[in-house]
Amino acid sequence: MEKTCLDCASYLPVPLGELSDFGICLNDEDLEPFAMQLMEDLVPDACRPLLEKKKFVGDRPACPDFVESEIMEIDDDSPLARAVLRLKERGELTAETFEIALIEDYTRCAERQRDIAAHYKRQLESEGR
Repeated sequence: MEKTCLDCASYLPVPLGELSDFGICLNDEDLEPFAMQLMEDLVPDACRPLLEKKKFVGDRPACPDFVESEIMEIDDDSPLARAVLRLKERGELTAETFEIALIEDYTRCAERQRDIAAHYKRQLESEGR
């Protein structure tokens, strides 16, 4: 399968935070002064015309700087998916709130694993092992 810009970690959909066929490349040196803000879904007013000028259709073949994006699948019935859906419905879904939801989900899973391990430890200790 051919690599495209859509699958690159440096590709960012425009308008930010929306599904779109258009995007920008964060490796573009003209966008470098705004890179951190763009990754946080913040678009300075001074940058808006530049984004319009620089956006392109993302299904074009990838350049030599291609770095594959990490894709995370989320089960629709999981607590994380429900939290993300709630954020989206309230209009509060941003990179920051998604990251917080992800950390909370990770913490919940780690606590569950700790509880399971403690249960088995107690069980082994009660059996004299």
